[in-house]
Amino acid sequence: MRTLVAGQPAVLDDDLLIAGDNLAAMATLPDGAFDMAYLDPPFNTGNEQRRGALAYADAFADYAGFLAPRLERVRELSGLDVGSTDGREKLSRGLKAMRVLGVAAPGGPATEPGTGAGRVPKR
Repeated sequence: MRTLVAGQPAVLDDDLLIAGDNLAAMATLPDGAFDMAYLDPPFNTGNEQRRGALAYADAFADYAGFLAPRLERVRELSGLDVGSTDGREKLSRGLKAMRVLGVAAPGGPATEPGTGAGRVPKR
């Protein structure tokens, strides 16, 4: 398996691992190159995440702004998107993703955390 650093030109002729920020890595890949793309961004836990010597601040003031270009690029690469998220961000991220991708109107029946705990409001 070949390994590239994000930002290097990618040739898709064998198994390839691109190490680095997923937005920089996805920028090197051709549109429509995949049947499915899996996106695993930071979960916005508000804590530092550490794996051995590697660490990053997992807190974003504008998480939707952080996710939007990544979701848009995944859609360009495959036409589909699949991702994982922390449970605290699941509803919020799902609604934001649907809005970014044009799937849902901004005033749908579900609400984001802090505005009704994800419950459908009574009429």
